[in-house]
Amino acid sequence: MNVMLKKLTPFIFAISLLIFGLAVGFFLGKRSQLNTSPATNLPISTNTAASSLYSSQTANIRGQITKVDGETLTIKNLNNQATGEHQASSRVLITKASARPDKLASPSSDLSTIELNKEALIQLEMIGGQYQITSIQYIIPAASLPPITATP
Repeated sequence: MNVMLKKLTPFIFAISLLIFGLAVGFFLGKRSQLNTSPATNLPISTNTAASSLYSSQTANIRGQITKVDGETLTIKNLNNQATGEHQASSRVLITKASARPDKLASPSSDLSTIELNKEALIQLEMIGGQYQITSIQYIIPAASLPPITATP
């Protein structure tokens, strides 16, 4: 029995150390949770004060315009499906693809020419502390390719 106890002593010691370490870690973790304040969700605002360091601040969205209400446009981001509303700038430029590839379409500022639910590159600029839409450029849909199949 004495020989068996000598063989098991290192294992018993290792298991005891493991249990002790887990207990110490658990209690230190609980203690640190009590000292911190709970996380708060801060609202994301497009009302950001402009910095004097920058001459302009811009943002780009690859998305679709889903609704036009006066000068307020509802945009759906195609990268992450997020939606939001932004005002159109008084100097907004709307560019559409021409039917003829050799001819450029002339840009417009008329918001009634906006095509809903079509893919576009939308550029925004910080104007008066708010991001406003300054450019809408409709994207020509790429030709769809057939799926790649393995050939024997």
